[in-house]
Amino acid sequence: MFGIRDQLTWAGEGQPIHISCYQVPRPTLLAEPPYISDNRPSNVSVLENSGMTLPCPAVGTPTPHVNWYKDGYPLTGADVGVRVRPDGALRLDQAQSSDAGLYTCHAQNVAGNTSKDFDVQVLCEFSFQQE
Repeated sequence: MFGIRDQLTWAGEGQPIHISCYQVPRPTLLAEPPYISDNRPSNVSVLENSGMTLPCPAVGTPTPHVNWYKDGYPLTGADVGVRVRPDGALRLDQAQSSDAGLYTCHAQNVAGNTSKDFDVQVLCEFSFQQE
């Protein structure tokens, strides 16, 4: 698309000066509500003391902000062994039985919000010794 051109000619001290200005239209940005582009199962099992990552590939315009919840309570940076990665995924470093529960990835931008639930089961290993 072409811009509008304004021109000014000024003759000072015998020298003409030409100034040209162009108005370039700004692109229109449309907001797009977020969606989570992941079709993995929502039931997840992990062995106790093992690490695991729950993905949350949220897409939208503008880029959605991701928050995580466990059993309805927000996860903060103070949770030991739990990290939210820059890509929005949640990392559990060493899963414990207390880490079992319902995890929710919530993505939000100005156009809307969406979420995905993960039901996490922590499997315990035990040894059986016969006497």
